[in-house]
Amino acid sequence: MTSHSAQSKTVERVLINIDTSDPRLRGLVNDVFGYVAGSRPEYDMQVFTDNAGQLERVLSRQNEQQKALSPETLAAYREKSVQVETPEITIERAAAEYSLTI
Repeated sequence: MTSHSAQSKTVERVLINIDTSDPRLRGLVNDVFGYVAGSRPEYDMQVFTDNAGQLERVLSRQNEQQKALSPETLAAYREKSVQVETPEITIERAAAEYSLTI
C-alpha cells in the first residue's frame, strides 16, 4: 500500500522505505508524506533509509505544491486589474483614427 492510498486508514504495522539520495522523489517525500506514513500504524512502524543522517532534512521539506493563489498574489492580481484603463471611445475619436468625416 502506498502512503497516498493509506490516507484515512489505520493499519497494525508500517514499513517505510525512504531513499534520501533520489532527486526524483523530492516532490513526494516531504513533511506531508512523513505525517501520513507515520500516523497510519496502530502498533509498529519501521523506517528503512539509505542515509539516516539526511532523513530529518528530507522529512522536514515543506509541501511545495500550491493549490490556490496566495493572498498576496491574489491582491496583486486585483490591483493590476483595477489599474487597467479602458479608453473612452467617442465618435470624434473614432472618426479621427479611421480618417472618417462626420
